[in-house]
Amino acid sequence: MPDFSNIILSEDVFQEQWVSLQGTATLACRLNRLVRSEALEIQDKEVNTDRGPKIMAELHQANIQMKYYDLVLFHLHNFVRDRLKKKEPFSILEVGTGHGYVITSIAKHLGGQYEGGSFFGLDINPDFIEFAKANAESAGVEIEFFATDALKFARDSERKFDFIILSMVAHHMKPYYLYRFLAAMVPLTNKGVFIIDVRRDFFNIVKTKLFSLWNFWYSSDFKSDAIQSMRRSYTVDELNWLVSLVPGYQRVAVLPRGDVFLTLEGVIA
Repeated sequence: MPDFSNIILSEDVFQEQWVSLQGTATLACRLNRLVRSEALEIQDKEVNTDRGPKIMAELHQANIQMKYYDLVLFHLHNFVRDRLKKKEPFSILEVGTGHGYVITSIAKHLGGQYEGGSFFGLDINPDFIEFAKANAESAGVEIEFFATDALKFARDSERKFDFIILSMVAHHMKPYYLYRFLAAMVPLTNKGVFIIDVRRDFFNIVKTKLFSLWNFWYSSDFKSDAIQSMRRSYTVDELNWLVSLVPGYQRVAVLPRGDVFLTLEGVIA
């Protein structure tokens, strides 16, 4: 069973240090702190009503238009390629898989590039898991799904995975939960953890807000959630600090990717 003893900070101590970090005096940090919010998005509050799934359907279409899935595959493939031999069997677990579009894309792409790939998706919402199963089946890829909480799965599971990925999920986690999550993934992972998400940037949020006023293609719910996602997300410095508290990572790189995204690449071995 995975050992959770590597979570060395209590929530009180963590929060004290987090608040201290947020007090950084540079202008950029002050502006980014100004727009930070941990309020829930509509899709979180209404995940089991009609509004939540509609927002996720719009997000999928936006991801296609922005070539987000191509971005994920490009950076993940580079991360995997550097740690995998061509004919070495491997496994990838996506945490927070939602409707399964990302892990399905990964299974199709990496399954064709490497032999012996096994692919898995995990989400706390069983309705999403059913959608993800149907999505994988229609795409002709074999993926095993789990409907459970990530920390419970890490605590109870005897399985290990070569790579664990999060796509547009980290910003849904409050700082202490994300800290616990990154710590819990160490004993569950053979090779590394890969995170891709939006990053919080004051000027990007302002630009997106102004652009949304003239964007009539998407619903007001989707545009509201898009802004809130950016406000809940992390900066490069915050993620670097947060993962530095977690023992077990051999090497970590948190990098900006274009104007909007960032990746965290944590190497276990």
